[in-house]
Amino acid sequence: MVTTIAVQPQGFTHNADMAMSATGVALSRTYYDPNLGVKVNQPGYINNGDFNVYPNWPALGFKAIAAWYQLLGKDSIDNARLLVALLYACTTVLFFAFLLRSEFDFNVAVLSTILFVVLPQHLTYGNIIFADMWLLPFWLLSFLIFTAQPKFYFLIVFIAIFATLNFMWFVFFVIPALVVMLVYRHYALSARQMGLLLLLSVASIWLFQKLLLTVFDNVPLFAELRQWSVFPLLTNIKLSAYLVLKSSARVLYEAIPVLLLVGCVTYLGVVRNGLRLRARHLDSFIFVGLTLFFAVLSLPSWFVTHNTSSVFFSVLIAVTGALVLQSSNQQQPRKTVLLGCLSIVAAVALYAGLPHLTQGRSNIATFKQIVEHISQTDRHTLKRPNVIFSLRSDRGWSRHGLKMAVKEELRAYIFRIRSPKEPIKLVDYFQSSTSKLRRLDAPGFDSSKFYYVTDFPYTEKLLHSNYLSFTEYSLPSGVFLYEFELEVAR
Repeated sequence: MVTTIAVQPQGFTHNADMAMSATGVALSRTYYDPNLGVKVNQPGYINNGDFNVYPNWPALGFKAIAAWYQLLGKDSIDNARLLVALLYACTTVLFFAFLLRSEFDFNVAVLSTILFVVLPQHLTYGNIIFADMWLLPFWLLSFLIFTAQPKFYFLIVFIAIFATLNFMWFVFFVIPALVVMLVYRHYALSARQMGLLLLLSVASIWLFQKLLLTVFDNVPLFAELRQWSVFPLLTNIKLSAYLVLKSSARVLYEAIPVLLLVGCVTYLGVVRNGLRLRARHLDSFIFVGLTLFFAVLSLPSWFVTHNTSSVFFSVLIAVTGALVLQSSNQQQPRKTVLLGCLSIVAAVALYAGLPHLTQGRSNIATFKQIVEHISQTDRHTLKRPNVIFSLRSDRGWSRHGLKMAVKEELRAYIFRIRSPKEPIKLVDYFQSSTSKLRRLDAPGFDSSKFYYVTDFPYTEKLLHSNYLSFTEYSLPSGVFLYEFELEVAR
């Protein structure tokens, strides 16, 4: 039997959200309910009938999300998104406070903060449920402390060490930026001396990273450092160049509102007498720029492979906008508000245009169609569905995203096969996989039914075979969903 089903897409909004948020929920649920995994000392989740450790990030970020579930009493995706929204609000407050402490005018701080909030990549980042969501609050907190008296700078070092042990390698970009700023202030370095100091700092960071990776080769904490450092980029120069250009295009897209702001200020002659900025303005801007500079050069592989890395540039872009608006506000205050509003409208328009620059909408629709059908079929059972995926990489499917999104939306057990299988072999594979789940004591799996998601449709001859009972559902997005019912021996 062939049935066509169609539903309105909702929930996840783009491919990165499908892949990262669903993965983040899976990892955090492991700590909320230890029955979901057997190695709760490391992030991981059940995949292909085994517990797969996820070594890229330390565990605290996911444990914190699990603690939030405990507080609210349920490990739902909506509750996780509520926590992300609170952190997003926290970063907004920290950014606004940072601008005020840097002696920007109040109206400039308000306009720049609104611009920061609606920058396209920052808005995209604002609904990601993953370890990344903890990075920006700590980063902005270090900026805010920088505006205090130097006797409090030890707190910046403490934040960098704490964040490194639990989230990301902050010690490689926050502490070097602080040291360079202190040297710059004390010795009043020239531009040439500053360039040499930066070059020496980057070389020292890379050498220190190489030393750490050599000495602590088998320590799990250093797995992410090995993956995100500069060294993987050196193995494939052509691919690295492509990734750098792609990342640069994302940053350029993010910077359009401020580039528009600079163009308008120049065209209108708002700052005819030049930029009039206080020393606190420049110090804060330089510290933000230095931190980003060291972050990109110490962890370049992370920046070029993660779309969400653009949010770090959003801070520098918004601070740059604040500098331009501050200069305008000192000379023509009325036009400053108009220019600030224009840049905000441009940022909102760019965010609205993001879906048209990606190919993620068909993946979202496919995900929702799969979830809708399985939910309707299994609505009377308390068992968790089993879903096997076999999708071609050249068809534009977000294979990891689809798999993880279905897993977390349905609390399903997921499996992926590299090549399509005939029904008989597929059943054998499923039975072998469920035996693994049984050995793991995985809760609630259904050994009598599974679903097969593929873009390799079965022939009419196989569809009408009497050996197995299965049904084909054709999804509008070009994917086929097969429902297999098995006889279980009593």
